[in-house]
Amino acid sequence: MKEILEVRTSEEMEEVFMMERVLLFKNSTRCGISQRALRELREFAREAPEDLEIRMVDVNERKELSDVFEEKTGIPHKSPQAVYLENGKPVWDASHFEINEKNLRNATDKR
Repeated sequence: MKEILEVRTSEEMEEVFMMERVLLFKNSTRCGISQRALRELREFAREAPEDLEIRMVDVNERKELSDVFEEKTGIPHKSPQAVYLENGKPVWDASHFEINEKNLRNATDKR
């Protein structure tokens, strides 16, 4: 299973933009839809590609990191939200019920 690491500092957020392949998940611990999406992410992580990093931001605790991410990518904040980046550039994003194992797998398949 691929480890899902939490982004807690602005330095760690900067590292996200330097990764070759990374999936960032914005999680709200106060939202039932977000909890469902997190379960889907965990299912995806069981067989995620070896070269894919997975990161998560708790938007309730670290709203400023979500704001930085929005500013750098131009993708408006939603929660839950999943964004796949290649070499620091957003390639795919989804929110709410669009976040499921199948969509995560399709988005991160090598093109």
